[in-house]
Amino acid sequence: MRSATRLAVAASRWVPGLRLGLWLGLILCLPLRGEEEEGKFLFLTLRYKDGVITVVKSALVSGRLKPQRDSTRPDAFQITLEKTEGESAWRLAMDDPSVRRYEYEDPQQPGVIRSKEVRVNDIEFIVRAPLVAGVRHLAVYRHEPPAPGAKPSAAPVKKLLVRHALPQEVTR
Repeated sequence: MRSATRLAVAASRWVPGLRLGLWLGLILCLPLRGEEEEGKFLFLTLRYKDGVITVVKSALVSGRLKPQRDSTRPDAFQITLEKTEGESAWRLAMDDPSVRRYEYEDPQQPGVIRSKEVRVNDIEFIVRAPLVAGVRHLAVYRHEPPAPGAKPSAAPVKKLLVRHALPQEVTR
């Protein structure tokens, strides 16, 4: 009888604290969930075939866009989101997806690693880009080396490979 009384007294003390903890946890988690639902980015599937880039699929995806590193290669693609033609709102330099680098052990010299770059003619690749208000186009550029006979200090020429109008739900 005495242990039942002690149990009842203990329960009456910790149950309100448990309820308060559950309410606080629920209240603190609701704003975090709301931020997750509002975070969106573009998920673009592109195809590079015979030197031509086409957009296979574009989707608006919920989530947080992770930081992406810019390529340092001179022949990298420049992926841009544009508000108007030529007015960039976001940009990413990306290695040419059609170039594959393979490493292998040299059969003639065991322990020596050789590398080889192979150009693929038909490849699909993904571009993840932030949802920027007012963007209308996705553009892909490539820096071409200066023409032969040009001044050595001449800057590379920015060549447009494709400009694609983004879907209505993205451009709002």
